[in-house]
Amino acid sequence: MQLFDLNTDPHELVPLDGHQELKDLLMGKIVEYLKGEELEEAFSGDKLWQCPWSEWPQARILQFDASRGIYGFGAPAKS
Repeated sequence: MQLFDLNTDPHELVPLDGHQELKDLLMGKIVEYLKGEELEEAFSGDKLWQCPWSEWPQARILQFDASRGIYGFGAPAKS
């Protein structure tokens, strides 16, 4: 689990160090909720299943939003 200071890092680029007590509390709440919803597939044994994590290079994500008149990709970024 990663925590970010959205006031100083709104793009969530630098995770906060420490805060293990808060991370444990939040993870406990997540586990409690998922067990209450009977979502067994979210668990590996007694632990919440986690995807392996690896850092991806930062890149622009192009997306479409027909509700705002955006159809198709914009011009390629110049390098």
